[in-house]
Amino acid sequence: MIGEWEEFTHKTNYRTEMLRVSLNGRGQFMLNRKAVAELGDPEAVVLFYDRNSRLIGLRGSPADVEHAYGLKTQSSSQNYQIKASSFCNYYNINVGDTIVFNDVKIEDGMIVLSLDKVSEVVRRARFADLPARLPEPAPKARQAPKFSTLLRMRTIDGD
Repeated sequence: MIGEWEEFTHKTNYRTEMLRVSLNGRGQFMLNRKAVAELGDPEAVVLFYDRNSRLIGLRGSPADVEHAYGLKTQSSSQNYQIKASSFCNYYNINVGDTIVFNDVKIEDGMIVLSLDKVSEVVRRARFADLPARLPEPAPKARQAPKFSTLLRMRTIDGD
């Protein structure tokens, strides 16, 4: 075997049993399955905000509550989305890139998120460590026409 192989022994620090909530710059909250289960698997949520402590609250709600935000499932994942740009605009919550809330708590049936305890989701460029330009492939050798192509060819004088 050529090379000096190093075995990768680390695992992701994210576990499905953890509560995970994120917020992107478009005002969309993403909740994992565990977070929605902690809310009681509601159809919608009502949002709260504590201006002094910079805390966001999410409480499960029936969908017919006028000011409730619907929980929409993501197509192929077990994550749920809340489109809450009007909430973010009203309270001037501008996160720029996507953030993940580090200290997600449940208090009296409400998910409590602190805007002071977040991590920014880092999006790396794909193949960032590759050279700026890969070597050009060798030019292909010109192949002779196939036999079927030769049958359709005519001479210039029309024979």
